[in-house]
Amino acid sequence: MDASTLLVVVLSIVLATSGQLLLKAGMDAAGAEVQLAPAALLELVRTVATNWRLLLGLAAFGASALFWLVALSRLPLSTAYPLVSTSYVLILGFSSLVLGERPGPVVWGGALLITLGVALVGIGQR
Repeated sequence: MDASTLLVVVLSIVLATSGQLLLKAGMDAAGAEVQLAPAALLELVRTVATNWRLLLGLAAFGASALFWLVALSRLPLSTAYPLVSTSYVLILGFSSLVLGERPGPVVWGGALLITLGVALVGIGQR
């Protein structure tokens, strides 16, 4: 994988991770659990339209998708997709640091396994 392709993949992952963190922070700031009823979905649209975290999170997620399309045009899916799992590890770490979530040791063990799996996929692609 050349440097520009790696950069595109990293940008996609960073933007997706940032987007998810912003979406969670925005929904926490909204302070209500969303139900799947027509009236509640209309309220969700209003909440999104008036919450900068949600708008920025959706924009980051959308930009991530565009970079992901570029990555898919350059890499086999079997190489690209395992790299996305690094976003799970990043979200776990940042949700703990930024959002104050406290995952337990089993969850951190799972993150370690994901990291090892990504490393093995990378080694296997060489």
